[in-house]
Amino acid sequence: MQRFFGLLLFIFYSSWLSAEQVLRIAVPDSQYQPLYWLDESGQFRGPLRQTLDHFANQQGLTFQYIPVPRKRLLAAMLGNEVDFRVPDNPLWSQLDKVGHNIHYSAPLLEYQEGALVKTDNRLLTLDQVSSLAVLRGFTPIGYDASKIEIFQMADMPALLNMVNSGRVDAGYVNFKVAEMYLAQPAGEGLMLSTRLPRQLGRYHLSSVIHANVIKRLNAALQ
Repeated sequence: MQRFFGLLLFIFYSSWLSAEQVLRIAVPDSQYQPLYWLDESGQFRGPLRQTLDHFANQQGLTFQYIPVPRKRLLAAMLGNEVDFRVPDNPLWSQLDKVGHNIHYSAPLLEYQEGALVKTDNRLLTLDQVSSLAVLRGFTPIGYDASKIEIFQMADMPALLNMVNSGRVDAGYVNFKVAEMYLAQPAGEGLMLSTRLPRQLGRYHLSSVIHANVIKRLNAALQ
């Protein structure tokens, strides 16, 4: 009997999804190439969307990508303004997530984050860092905010300028994103530190209301 009702629930849920048609995903409204960005028409682009669109096409779903300020991504999901959020990670904003049952997909994309420094500061160690620039809404994992002054920056060019001008000791960056800027004139005199903490992480799709879609995505990713 329990299996029968479980089957009925699955059929009802699948029918509801088909009728709903459009599932809204909150995405950052920022340029973070080559990982994700908004094109000239404001459409979300990058490998995360490619993976999710491929899954949606397989499953007969339609995803709508809603650009949201990075600091509002979690609130938009927890407030049911959207159905999902991407990217997300269980380690991000942990205190704000307490009491919420958030479902995470398997990893969609791996990344590495760490410190960007002036080449003159290549030997800088963690106990010598007193100030750190980070993109607004980011959590600099491995850097104690109680001991380091954190400067929230609007975008990568502003972060690079803070480091290059010497107004901060280092900048917390995604290595793939930073490498693109280091190849440009704006990155001259800067380098990725090999001595300061580095963090290997993963981007996930998350939701508080669509655990079944998350399970289906995980099966597809396997």
